[in-house]
Amino acid sequence: MAEKGNPASVSDVGVGLLAVRACISGAAMNVRINLAGLKDEKFKATCQSRLQKIYAESESRFKEINQIVESKLG
Repeated sequence: MAEKGNPASVSDVGVGLLAVRACISGAAMNVRINLAGLKDEKFKATCQSRLQKIYAESESRFKEINQIVESKLG
């Protein structure tokens, strides 16, 4: 949508992008608080690693899409 959507709606894409980023950050916080109570250290480490990977990938995509939105806003 940011690349090929209606140029007049690019700000809507930006708002949606920010909402998704907030949701991912909130979900990551929820996982982190719940991981703190786990006793299985191997499982906890696996989950923490997956969380870090997913969060890093989402931040990378956020920056990529945000750059497109910002370039179209002028």
